[in-house]
Amino acid sequence: MAKILVVDDEAAITTQLEIRLVRVGYEVVGSASSGKEAIEKAKSLRPDLILMDIVMPGEFDGIEAAAIIRSEMDISCIFLTAFTEEGIVNRAKTVEPLAYVVKPLGPRTASCDRSIAL
Repeated sequence: MAKILVVDDEAAITTQLEIRLVRVGYEVVGSASSGKEAIEKAKSLRPDLILMDIVMPGEFDGIEAAAIIRSEMDISCIFLTAFTEEGIVNRAKTVEPLAYVVKPLGPRTASCDRSIAL
């Protein structure tokens, strides 16, 4: 089963995602609360996939962190965000995420070419 890193600056969201992912059989290898921490954990944990919040505090937002992770480690991301403005979505598309999931999370939430259930 895929190993997943969950990245969100809201602990409640991270916990909710981890519970849902484990429940459907995925292995959550860790979590991070900033773009910088996500990059560090991606290097050390080598997940198969990263669920990445776009807007986070710190040196890198989720899009910048995803771009670095993709270029240095070739790990794909699924973006999580409450922001659906065209500018943010277009910027997020530049790093070719697998999906764009809009928060708040429901039983089935996805906004992309592929549908995922968390």
